[in-house]
Amino acid sequence: MIWWGAIRKDPSIPVNPLFSACVRRSELQPFLLRVLQKLGLREKELKAFPHYWDEVFNTVSNAEINPYLL
Repeated sequence: MIWWGAIRKDPSIPVNPLFSACVRRSELQPFLLRVLQKLGLREKELKAFPHYWDEVFNTVSNAEINPYLL
């Protein structure tokens, strides 16, 4: 699950630093690809998952105000 608390308007759930990562928005796709490859996802999923979240974050959240994603 990707935690997108930076763009939510309701109270956030506390983040466990052992199970989270703060990633620069410009590094989101390479980060997700590395993690998903380690998890053994198939090639189609490897491409679709990062693409979906990249589109969501670019549409919903302002990259200049929120350059990092948690």
